[in-house]
Amino acid sequence: PAPAAASSSSSSDPTATAERTERELVLDQYRTKIREHREVEARLKRMREDVRGLVARYQKTEDDLSALQSVGQIIGDVLKRLDE
Repeated sequence: PAPAAASSSSSSDPTATAERTERELVLDQYRTKIREHREVEARLKRMREDVRGLVARYQKTEDDLSALQSVGQIIGDVLKRLDE
């Protein structure tokens, strides 16, 4: 008699089923948001790494331009002395 009473009480309680369904829906939404958050974090991490690479590349370009400018100045000084 006990198992029959347990099964009839769970099937005749629509509020528990509705709460369970709502809970499952909310949990699914939560899982979806967590997944989206992880994807956004991964994308942000890649973007930050890209920025680091671009900054390093920019700095190298600046250094190369400074070196080229210095070499140009030296060549200019040598040519100026040769003209004298």
